[in-house]
Amino acid sequence: ILAMIIWGLLTGAFITRLIRFPHSVLAEVRHPVLSSFVSLFPATTMLVAIGFVPWFRPLAVCLFSFGVVVQLAYAAWQTAGLWRGSHPEEATTPGLYLPTVANNFI
Repeated sequence: ILAMIIWGLLTGAFITRLIRFPHSVLAEVRHPVLSSFVSLFPATTMLVAIGFVPWFRPLAVCLFSFGVVVQLAYAAWQTAGLWRGSHPEEATTPGLYLPTVANNFI
């Protein structure tokens, strides 16, 4: 329950930042290293959705579906940038595997 509350607070903070400072979120998404960690939002959304199943299954299904769609879209977008060769070689870190590999374990 504590994890769900923390997730809710962090999601609210992220949405507030997205509305009030969209340039900040865009800069994070376009950053060669930080962009990989954006994919943790849909991953944690899917994990929280699994936790909601015993209490409210329809909400869990909606959250999980949202997480899957966002994760797949973001992973496809980021991987396309890597395939085009636009990613700087010196910014290649293990974090690049987060959108395409780590989320699929969920």
